[in-house]
Amino acid sequence: FELPAAYGYYAAPKLDATAFLRASVTGWDQYNLLPGPANVYLENRFVAETQLDPRLTRDTLNVGLGRDPRIAVRRERVRDFSARRALGNQMREQFAFQIELRNSKAEAVDLVVEDQVPVSRSGDVEVRLEEGHGAEHQAETGKLTWRLRLAAGQTLRLRFAYEVRYPKGAQVVGL
Repeated sequence: FELPAAYGYYAAPKLDATAFLRASVTGWDQYNLLPGPANVYLENRFVAETQLDPRLTRDTLNVGLGRDPRIAVRRERVRDFSARRALGNQMREQFAFQIELRNSKAEAVDLVVEDQVPVSRSGDVEVRLEEGHGAEHQAETGKLTWRLRLAAGQTLRLRFAYEVRYPKGAQVVGL
């Protein structure tokens, strides 16, 4: 089938320093697709093999079309804004990260960038987002989401920072 799709890029720099092209297909349910492998062609060129499972898909079918090296993604910790200090019987640790995105394509692209801040499962440990640079923040999962339009040749820097407070002497992992 030839399916009409909206194309966009997705990046999760905490996990991978690459942007992935993906197609979002609406109205896919009219094709009566079966679960199984599917070959994906873009501009009459084979780009990927994927697994489709319409039973797990809701209104939009997202199909990954592979990495695009022309969208550069870099995430690094900003040491100047990271600190650890004791205040009374509490420890406070601050963390800051910068994500740099560069579009070396000749056209603008839509890009969804996701990252995450830690989530505390203990009442003694508090995590607070201090700076999100325009991200949507889901407090339950710690997920940060930016929806961007990156112009041709544009470089953009996103920053986020969070603070963790916990009792002195406590062992806190996963920061």
